[in-house]
Amino acid sequence: MTKAEQLLTIKENVDLADQDWFRHYTFNVPADATRLTATLDFVREDRLFLHLQLFDAQGQFRGRGFSYNGKGQIHIELPVWLQGGPPRGLPGPLWPGEWIAEVEIRTVDKPAPYHLQVVAELDSEPVADVTERDVTTAARHSSRTGWVRGDLHAHTNESDGTLSVAAAVAIARERGLDFLALSEHNTNSGWRHYPQLEDENFVLLHAEEMTTGYGHGVAVGLKEWLDWRVGRIGDDTVRGVNDVMRHAREQGAIFFPAHPFIPNFDWRFMDTDWSLVTALEVWGSASFSGSPGPTLRALGFWDVLLGKGYRIWAVGGSDAHRLDHPWQTVGIPFTYVHVDSFDEQGIVEGIRQGRIYVTLGPEMEFTAGDASTPERKVMMGQELTVADKVALSLQVRKFHGPLRVVLFRDGQVQQRINQPERPDGQYDLQYEYAVDRPCYYRVEIHRDPGRDGNEDASTLLAFSNPIFVGPKRD
Repeated sequence: MTKAEQLLTIKENVDLADQDWFRHYTFNVPADATRLTATLDFVREDRLFLHLQLFDAQGQFRGRGFSYNGKGQIHIELPVWLQGGPPRGLPGPLWPGEWIAEVEIRTVDKPAPYHLQVVAELDSEPVADVTERDVTTAARHSSRTGWVRGDLHAHTNESDGTLSVAAAVAIARERGLDFLALSEHNTNSGWRHYPQLEDENFVLLHAEEMTTGYGHGVAVGLKEWLDWRVGRIGDDTVRGVNDVMRHAREQGAIFFPAHPFIPNFDWRFMDTDWSLVTALEVWGSASFSGSPGPTLRALGFWDVLLGKGYRIWAVGGSDAHRLDHPWQTVGIPFTYVHVDSFDEQGIVEGIRQGRIYVTLGPEMEFTAGDASTPERKVMMGQELTVADKVALSLQVRKFHGPLRVVLFRDGQVQQRINQPERPDGQYDLQYEYAVDRPCYYRVEIHRDPGRDGNEDASTLLAFSNPIFVGPKRD
């Protein structure tokens, strides 16, 4: 027989001084609980953003409920079931004892009330034994090496997307992707679907998007939920963005700021320790190719970081949330990664080493060698010393139309090369330059805007990561 029991009911207010506070409320879960439902109700008139998280009696994250859109009466519901259940809650043992309902006070414009409740469904009949949940997947190994392509930033209905995890994977497979990172906002609840959806030909990466009022960042290659919280937690803990990035690194994951110059979602952590950052999401979605500002600023900022000596790589991601906008769809742009093993660890390691390029379609191979011994070559992300000159090689495939290649040295344009359209879509270009000091080279591929035109993010089709070159020292 099933019955309901009220475990918690709270009516409180938030004020401007409460912003960036994660308020904790404890409640006790009885041994015969089979389902929990936490709800948070408030009225959003201006920019009142409150979110909800649950932690179980063992201190484990059990799900996140939130509302980013709409005004007026806001109702957030977070269900956590013993088995199965709808998106956003993590199913598993409902450990008896003290749980925490956490209200995140993200943004407050003026004082306002809210109402928090937790209700349990209790079953007096014995329930099937449920072992401790395991949201990770077994390592999958493949003999495949070389370039693989995927999407490092996408969303489903486990956070604020409209697609199910299965639907997102189906689209990714249809578009020829080899891997996909479903980087849900501040939650890993979608990971439980991974074992049924990946195989030796398709890898799902364990990812999470740290989503705060000061910027977003994606961690890829996680082993467990990333504690993304920045601010005051409970009554006595304060965390900053560098704590989050260290937590990701301790798990063996990589971290990159997402869409760092998109208004309202830009990166504003002034205390960022850039030595903890692996990459930068330079190209946030294909939609930004028609909005030159954010993409060009990201490219420029990336060059500034490289010029300061940081080995930070450029990546892309669709940031896909739904299908009704063709420019915000899984896989666009593509991020290619050169791997030594086709599994999650191999993909993460390829990114960590900078063996990456980002594209809307054209494929490329960008290498460098000593002009006197051109047979020894290095690829993107690697270093090379040369006796006198560097020999750069760029191969472009699957490109149709007049081509413009822009070659950069230390963030400055070294050369622009225009090529007429080739019927086979294949281009092989060679360059030699004297090297008198340490520097780096990278390339961008654009639609040729014409001899008198200027390329920008609206003409951008692909870009490489850098190759670092220096002269040999006696």
